[in-house]
Amino acid sequence: MQKSLFTLLLLSALTLPQLVNSNTLSDHQDAQAISKEFQFDKNFVPPKRAMLLDNKRYSGLKSTLESSPQANNMRLALIRPEPKYRDTRSTVASNDFWIYDSWLSLSNDLDYDGYYSTLTVEFDVDTVYSRAYVYAIIYLGVNGLFEPIHTTSVFAIDSDISEDSFIVESELISGFPSNDYEIMIELYDADTNQFVAFSDGYEDADLAFAPLESVNFETLPEPPVIIIEEHGGSLGIWAMFGIGLAAFRRLSLG
Repeated sequence: MQKSLFTLLLLSALTLPQLVNSNTLSDHQDAQAISKEFQFDKNFVPPKRAMLLDNKRYSGLKSTLESSPQANNMRLALIRPEPKYRDTRSTVASNDFWIYDSWLSLSNDLDYDGYYSTLTVEFDVDTVYSRAYVYAIIYLGVNGLFEPIHTTSVFAIDSDISEDSFIVESELISGFPSNDYEIMIELYDADTNQFVAFSDGYEDADLAFAPLESVNFETLPEPPVIIIEEHGGSLGIWAMFGIGLAAFRRLSLG
């Protein structure tokens, strides 16, 4: 009996962090966001080398795509990873890459409650190389649990110049309750798929405490109901008065 009770307490302790965070972010399948990419102040168009590296990330899937229905899920997993806790994230970064700075702007508060459904993240990546190709994963997090919202295309960075900063504008569609979210950016070398750098609310204050909510949590006020009243009774009285007056005149003339 004591052994069974100890086992039950142990299982409860192991599952408690997951239960606590289950109310913080919605189910992974429900989390949806639509994103646009920009670089050099215009819509991002990947250079040829970046497109080749992007295709390389999915090498080996093409041959199995026709024979395996799971291939699409494998590709999706590469584009959009699972949620992760901060303490399970690898902190082994490369000294050859770093995120020099990042900026955040918020827009679209449809119900005027102080929580926005669109965020724009701009980040400047530097490297020791004259040119390198990278991609990033952007997460939103609460209490150390981070939900991925976008995996970028492969893009080029040039040494330590600031003009090559990358911009991702994301509209949160569903799965994000009203809260102050932390943004985390993970950077990967596109040639090796190796994790090389990151930035979050601890590294950059601009990425901490962003008041956000997805569109499905925007509560718009009900439109006012306009009631038009028709006073048919008054019209009937005047009509009867007119009929009576006409009859009186006819009697007087007769």
